Amino acid sequence: MLKITVSCLEEDRAKRPNMCSIVQALISIEDETSFSAGQLEKPAEKLKQTGPKALTERIEMSC
Repeated sequence: MLKITVSCLEEDRAKRPNMCSIVQALISIEDETSFSAGQLEKPAEKLKQTGPKALTERIEMSC
C-alpha cells in the first residue's frame, strides 16, 4: 500500500498511476489479505462445492 501512496505523490504527472491501476492494486491487496475463518478450516470442502475456477476468479475491469 505504501508503494501506491508514494507513486501517487510522484512530482511528474506522467509517472503517477491512473485511477484504474490504483483500484486494481487495492483489489489485489484486499484479495491477498482478506479471508474468513471458514476458508481456513475447510478449504477442500469449499473447493468441492465451488470448483477450482471460483478460487481464481477476480473482478474484471476495463480501463
